Amino acid sequence: MSAAGVSGRRDVARFGEFEVDFLRHTLSRSGVSINLQRQPLKVLELLIQHAPGIVSRDEIRRHIWGDDVYVDSAQNINFCIRQIRAALGDTSEGHLIETLPRQGYRFVAPLDAAPESTSASEHSPDKGTRSGISRRWLIPGLCALVSVGLAAGVWNLALRRVPVSAVAQITPITSYPGDEREPSLSPDGRQVAFSWGGEKGENRDIYVAMVGEQNPMRLTSDPAEDAWPAWSPNGRQIAFIRRQPGFQADIMLVSALGGPQTKLRGIRLGAWITGPVLAWTPDGKRLVFTSEAEPAGHHTLFLLTIESGTVKQILPEEDNGVGDSSAAISPDGKWLVFARFEHPYNSKLLLQRLSHDLQPEGPPIVVKDAGTNPASPVWMPDGKRMLFLDKTRIMETTIGGRARPLYVSDGDFTELTVSALSARIIACRRNNRQGEIWTIPLIDKGMKGGGDPKPLVLSTAGESSPRFSPDGRWLAFVSRRSGSPEVWLADSDGGNPRQLTRSSFYIVGYVRWSPDSRFLVFHARLPKDPQLYVVGIGDGAVRQVTRSASGFMGPSWSMDGQTLYADAQENGTSRTYSVPVAGGPPRFLFVLASNAVEVPGRQLLLYEKQDEAGIYGRSLTGDVTKNPEELLVADYRPPWGGFQPVAEGIYYAGSDSHGVLRAIRFYSFDTRKSVDIARAPVRMGLGLSVTQDKTRLAYSDYTRGSDDLVQIEFR
Repeated sequence: MSAAGVSGRRDVARFGEFEVDFLRHTLSRSGVSINLQRQPLKVLELLIQHAPGIVSRDEIRRHIWGDDVYVDSAQNINFCIRQIRAALGDTSEGHLIETLPRQGYRFVAPLDAAPESTSASEHSPDKGTRSGISRRWLIPGLCALVSVGLAAGVWNLALRRVPVSAVAQITPITSYPGDEREPSLSPDGRQVAFSWGGEKGENRDIYVAMVGEQNPMRLTSDPAEDAWPAWSPNGRQIAFIRRQPGFQADIMLVSALGGPQTKLRGIRLGAWITGPVLAWTPDGKRLVFTSEAEPAGHHTLFLLTIESGTVKQILPEEDNGVGDSSAAISPDGKWLVFARFEHPYNSKLLLQRLSHDLQPEGPPIVVKDAGTNPASPVWMPDGKRMLFLDKTRIMETTIGGRARPLYVSDGDFTELTVSALSARIIACRRNNRQGEIWTIPLIDKGMKGGGDPKPLVLSTAGESSPRFSPDGRWLAFVSRRSGSPEVWLADSDGGNPRQLTRSSFYIVGYVRWSPDSRFLVFHARLPKDPQLYVVGIGDGAVRQVTRSASGFMGPSWSMDGQTLYADAQENGTSRTYSVPVAGGPPRFLFVLASNAVEVPGRQLLLYEKQDEAGIYGRSLTGDVTKNPEELLVADYRPPWGGFQPVAEGIYYAGSDSHGVLRAIRFYSFDTRKSVDIARAPVRMGLGLSVTQDKTRLAYSDYTRGSDDLVQIEFR
């Protein structure tokens, strides 16, 4: 709706330091934009429009999704309210938003009076005037999308972003080609260790740079991937992780000046682990590390004494999905803070009191209001405050206290480090890296690349998961053009893109076509447990297929179009099911498999394993639950890129012995051998697809943006 369409109405709400602009769909504090997702912002607008009246959960559901989209909205409404309260610094007691059990919510903060808008010219950027809002009114039909980011790499704009409360300035530390990740500051705060692939973006090694200088020193040069450096408390050594083939890894130690490297212990890290995975004790004699526990394979925390090599398990293994990681010990050694991950994108922050010998005393304490995905906690030198990350937010908490946001960024933060003596803070910030969909022409009946890769679908929002339809007419993919991940549809050549779903999902993945090219299945989060959804390409109607407490992921269709293959994470173990498309109880098939796909024209089911390299096959003839599995492809490593079967074989992304993508390959069922088709992209994303006539191959590639280190200064 244009500004003229609301002439005589009020279009800006002000309360305290905050302002909501209903025409621009923005939230700001003291004139500075706050990054709030589109769906929570729409809920906040609705609550203000009805203030001080009560808005029921059903009214919120209809306002967000309407009556034509069928989703389980309960979790998402809870998520929206939490996000709003976090953005406003509100607490669950309801100083700004009140929760009324079995009734709904209402906005209770006093709204400031302001002039009414009288003409469209008042909303022109040249005028700079805004109007206010009465305590109770409604603007019908507002459905414009909110812009939530600044242009990538424009540092002068990024430096103007003011915190939610206390950040004074953010300045770049590194700006090298490629990605600089996993920073660790020396105790005096003068040097930072990090992992980097070098100027050519090759194998990741450990580097050290003086803060403020641009010439890093390379510490390691092993063919394996080195990551997660952790500076010792005395500043003399750096521990780090060296990944080996498969999911094995080694804890290594090197002098901060370089030289020989010592292996301390072998560990096992799954594909979805989130770091840091190493933390020193204050005395510098021991290391807390993350590893899979035996035999169930959940990640948990262990304590390694460096001199003796002895290992103790700190916490019992939890049947909670991915497991425990991202640990840090307080300067006095009395507290351990860590993240417990139910899924890679869903976690909670826990505090554990420790005895003098670093063993747990009592149960862990959950940090309240920490967000949906807290990670990378660090202790401030005073030993009382902690900082941690929740995606785009830097958060602060104290022992026994609630968390509060300090800063909201334009891009995701992925790691955080603090020096013990100077309290200098450095973070890794992801700068608008977005996926793009590329295509390679195929010749010789699909057995050889016929030219250089070319862009197929590009935008500044990011695309992934390309899938050609079986009839060759369409290309389905996932895009964030609308502000949240949704399923999109385009012609097979990438032209005429259009949005297919409008459900404001939190996460969308693994889009796959039905055999008749009429429907798409995908999994999505709203925002927690993933469920399966089917959308028709004719009308865009979305239907939720599963409602399991554990959720389902990685769906695909059976060749008859009657059932879906999908996997569920139950007690940390992936279990594959057959799910009726029309509804009904899922049928359990087998364990330790994911992303199962049926091969056209063959009674064969292919799948991968979350923590193992390879593509496996299992016959569908007879009882699939009892048929043995066979390793068909050994050089495929999930979750890179994916694979697509055809009647003759399997197209897939092949890796070298260290798990680095090397080539797009084809495995033949007849010869039982693989051949190279084309070079693999440097940063391949999820989703690989081939047209039915085998003349084109599509994949997603994260070609733009970078991970850089930044220094954060507080007031």
